[in-house]
Amino acid sequence: MTRFVGSWLILFVSCVVPSLVQAEPAIALNDHNPEVRRAAVTQLRRVPATQAIPLLCLAMNDRDKTIVFAAYDALREHALTAPNELLHELNHPLESVRFGLLRVIVALPSQSIDALPLQTLLFDASPRIRLQAVQAIARHHQQQPVLRESIRRMILDPSTEIKQAARDCLDRFDE
Repeated sequence: MTRFVGSWLILFVSCVVPSLVQAEPAIALNDHNPEVRRAAVTQLRRVPATQAIPLLCLAMNDRDKTIVFAAYDALREHALTAPNELLHELNHPLESVRFGLLRVIVALPSQSIDALPLQTLLFDASPRIRLQAVQAIARHHQQQPVLRESIRRMILDPSTEIKQAARDCLDRFDE
């Protein structure tokens, strides 16, 4: 009996899941089966960035960490071809999503995105978001004076780590 159920599950996953995932990855991301959700994330690598990024942001909050890592990798792939598309999701209500997006942005090649939209995250309630925002601006600042002033204010942040990151960022501005 167990062998029959296992064979049936393999048949279901190999035949039905791909068609569901290809037709509607947003629905598949909410499936109870982690294999279906993982397949949906994989499918989202082939979808245009404007459609995939909001869905991948949802997947970054999955309870299964392998799906979170797969979503992060898919976001990095999209960021290499459409880096500024990530900026549209930076106001996401979930801190974990904002944090993941900032990690992707920090990992992008230097000065490959417009750093100005990152400025609003310097005032986020979460210290880890503020720190990632400082690090992202340091990497992508493009010598914008308004960013320099915002970073200068971050030296007054209560977090010692953020103060140091702000000082390091200002040093990069001076290079």
